[in-house]
Amino acid sequence: MFNKKLSLFLLCIVLVCLCLVSCGSAKIPEITNVDEMAAKNLLSSNRLIPAVVYEYSDDVAKGYTIKTEPAVGSSVEKDSVVTIYISKGPQLRVPDVANVDEETAKKVLTSNQLIPTITYEYSDTIIVGNVTRTEPEIGSVVEPNSKITVYLSYGPSRVEASNVITDLDIGCWMGACTVYRQVDTLYIDCSDFYYNYGSTMELYGKWYDPNNSGKISGIASLTDNYYQSIAISGKYTDSDFFGYNRHNFTIEVPLVELNVDKPTRVYILIDILDCHNHPDKIEFIITISW
Repeated sequence: MFNKKLSLFLLCIVLVCLCLVSCGSAKIPEITNVDEMAAKNLLSSNRLIPAVVYEYSDDVAKGYTIKTEPAVGSSVEKDSVVTIYISKGPQLRVPDVANVDEETAKKVLTSNQLIPTITYEYSDTIIVGNVTRTEPEIGSVVEPNSKITVYLSYGPSRVEASNVITDLDIGCWMGACTVYRQVDTLYIDCSDFYYNYGSTMELYGKWYDPNNSGKISGIASLTDNYYQSIAISGKYTDSDFFGYNRHNFTIEVPLVELNVDKPTRVYILIDILDCHNHPDKIEFIITISW
């Protein structure tokens, strides 16, 4: 009789404990792939407190539950906080717009909720007007409405002239003249140049270079009256002009300041000193075909 009462007492204790446990705990319901509002309602109806975190997902549609922490099916105390992860949809990446034209690049980016801004750079491989690259780079993860810098090609950084005609001052002679544009500068490479008045040994003058820096100075213009002329620079080899001595030198013309990309005629005045050490100038007129 005693054992029967003891067993009954122990059974009651177990039942009370189970009741207490069950009354104070809750199981996290299945809310995977459920929309945010429904997930919150399900947790709240089970006396659980939802906390929402948003993250990207390539598998779960935007606005739906990816997972919970603790996991679905876990037993937790009632009134516990359960974190639900809601999908922001697939990660937005900068689309591949390499080597497409400006209009196409803009359409592709705007259709992906991105804002294109255009700039230019030289490229030896991408044709003029097509996309060379983007910043952030193609494939980068970005937020919607991010600004994407699109770089369009200016064409090759170096373009050589197909034909050059030089018109020089009296007493000047030049063997060859090569002209090319490198980025924003026009380079004029002159070789076998001399300047004299007949005597093979006469010192006619020298480049004007008070600092003996090996640099040429002067001005350039797109008009023969030198209206809106700009300062130019360059480099020479030998400073003195002896009769029939050959000289090699380079003139550098900043095209940005002339507001032209490929000039067809450039008027140049180079500073020199004559045989009496007086300031003088040599004029070059360069006609260029591209």
